[in-house]
Amino acid sequence: MLWCITSFDDDNNFPLYGKDIASISDEELLSAFLTAPRLHDYDNVIIPRISKHLVIKVGPGVAKSEAENMKFASETLGLPIPKVHRAFTAEIPEDPDLPETPLVEGHFIVKDYIKGSTIDKSWQSLDTATKETVAQQVAGTINKMQSTALNHMPVGPIGRARMPNSKCNYKIDVGIMVKQLTPETRRFKFEDIVLTHQDLALRNLVLDNDMKGWVID
Repeated sequence: MLWCITSFDDDNNFPLYGKDIASISDEELLSAFLTAPRLHDYDNVIIPRISKHLVIKVGPGVAKSEAENMKFASETLGLPIPKVHRAFTAEIPEDPDLPETPLVEGHFIVKDYIKGSTIDKSWQSLDTATKETVAQQVAGTINKMQSTALNHMPVGPIGRARMPNSKCNYKIDVGIMVKQLTPETRRFKFEDIVLTHQDLALRNLVLDNDMKGWVID
């Protein structure tokens, strides 16, 4: 993963420093994406920091539905998710560092920059009490997501008509066969469609200065 150290400097001269996001055109955001220092650059997803308080997530690896999912998680469920300010689609160079490469469709999400340290980098330096607090916050976030049934919605990518019981249970059967799981391992039985994250890794969690844990990606 590539990143630029200046992206963490609050005093850096970011391309949209001091500008009101409501007055910025999609074209200006596209230009800022191409020139701003990057917090993240890996696997078809780039996240430059375009101002002191905003980042923009872009790339073929960004799902078109991600912005709406983030809004729902933040506004409806009250989860600690960065606020989404804008979402749009535009063509971008396949390799943004080589403008002459073919254009591909990229989905843009403009959201708040959460100042703090990712848990993967700070975990070893935290005391036991803080670690317990972080774990409780993450568990609370997961519980809130999984406690909200969305059975009335035709959500994906699987769809309600194809609940993945058999696929997941097949993996359990294979695990038992190769003796990586015990025969008593519980089988999956999916009854409700709920909101899930699917990549709640430590690198996607930020602990801010008030010891609040945020799910940033």
